[in-house]
Amino acid sequence: MFNWFVKKINNKKGFTLVELVVVIAVLAILSAIAVPRFSSMQLNAQQKADEASARTIASAVTMALAKNNGTLPEAADDIADDINEFLNDIEVTVEYDEEEPEEPEGWTVIFPDTSSIGFKVYKGAEQKYPIVSEGSGGDGPEG
Repeated sequence: MFNWFVKKINNKKGFTLVELVVVIAVLAILSAIAVPRFSSMQLNAQQKADEASARTIASAVTMALAKNNGTLPEAADDIADDINEFLNDIEVTVEYDEEEPEEPEGWTVIFPDTSSIGFKVYKGAEQKYPIVSEGSGGDGPEG
């Protein structure tokens, strides 16, 4: 029994330290290549999704304006309700006579000049490159 135990201890099957270091180095190189590519693909996909959402919101704004016979209501909340009626999963806020959105997050529709119905769609005020979709048509606020 003792001889069997000694044979098991002296039997050196396994990986050497050099082999383990080589495998770890190869894995490190592969991960150094794969992680940045995955991150850039994820960022690109998010940007494309945001652009599609901006186009959807711009279409909802156009439909809301058509519902109001091409005129803006006096209160921005009224047109926001009309726009959100056409959107399922996106909630937007509306601002009149602004150049940049005041809300730090979320989607904002801005009518910079209410005398004509030109609008911009932004995602967040803090975003370095805001997603902007412009549209126009119709008349200013009713009143």
